Amino acid sequence: MSLTHHDIRLHNPEIDNSEIITSCGEFPNIPLIGRKGCINYKPMPALHQLGYTMDGEPLDKDVEDSIFFGKVENPGMLKKVQLDWTNIHRKDEVLLGRKDASVGIPYTKWVIKRVETLLVPYPQEESFH
Repeated sequence: MSLTHHDIRLHNPEIDNSEIITSCGEFPNIPLIGRKGCINYKPMPALHQLGYTMDGEPLDKDVEDSIFFGKVENPGMLKKVQLDWTNIHRKDEVLLGRKDASVGIPYTKWVIKRVETLLVPYPQEESFH
């Protein structure tokens, strides 16, 4: 017997994540500073794991390519990231919508199309719906 989407629980309702960081300053996502440079974190794909409903396609800005730069190559951008961390944007259940961890057909179709575009192997099996 193989696993199905019903066997996997992405969301633990006992964990309180009623308010999440969605962006910092002028960045559309969350810039993260590491030892050697910066990357960014995109919270939109994780919303389903946090229990939020995924109905439609995400906005392009929510899944755009990550920034990456070394601290030495771009010290000005590093300063901007540090400054933007003083202006954190959060969203809660009122802005993010209901929590029931369901997935709509438009979102599922977007995921399949995105995976094919990125050339990630995605076996075409029967629909979850």
